[in-house]
Amino acid sequence: SKPYFLLDLGGVILFDQMNTFFDELARESSVTKNPVSRQTIVKYYTDNLRLPLWSGTIELDDFWKEILEASGLYNYIKERQEWNQWLKKIIVPLPASKRLPELAEQANLIAVSNHRHEWSIPVLENYNLKKYFSKLYISSQTGLVKPDPEFITDAVRSLDSSDPEIVFVDDKTRNLETVEGIDT
Repeated sequence: SKPYFLLDLGGVILFDQMNTFFDELARESSVTKNPVSRQTIVKYYTDNLRLPLWSGTIELDDFWKEILEASGLYNYIKERQEWNQWLKKIIVPLPASKRLPELAEQANLIAVSNHRHEWSIPVLENYNLKKYFSKLYISSQTGLVKPDPEFITDAVRSLDSSDPEIVFVDDKTRNLETVEGIDT
C-alpha cells in the first residue's frame, strides 16, 4: 500500500498569508489618527485570536471585527468583506504545489493544516489542487490546532491503515518537533 504524506497547506502548498496580512494591517493603520504598530497587532492576534481563528471557534465576521478594531481600522479604509477578499487573493499556490500530481501517484496525500476552510478550500478548488488530496484535515473544521499533538494523532487515526507509513511535511519547526514526540 502507498504511504501517507501529511502536508501542511500554509507555507508548504499555499502561500502563508499571515505575515503579509499583518504588514498590510499595520500599513493601513499607519495613516489613521491613532496608528497601531505591527508588533501590537501581532501580539493582540497571538494572545486573543490565533486559537479561536484556526480552531473555528470564532466566526469570520467576529474575527474581522476584532482584528480590525485592534488595528484601529474597523469601518475605516477597507470593510470586512474587502479584507476577506484581499486575503483570499493573496493565498496562492507555492511552487511545491506543482509536485502534487507526481506525489499523489506515489502516496496518499492528506492536508493537515492550521487554516480556515473558507479560505483554503476555495483556493485548492480554483487551482485544481483539491483532487490530489484524499483527505483535508483543516483546523477550523476539526477544532484542533497544531502544535497540539492531538491534531496529528487524530489525523493519523483517521487513515485507512492500521500501520501506516507516514511522512509529515510542515514549514514550522514547532509542528515538526511535536510530531517527533508522537507515538503512532
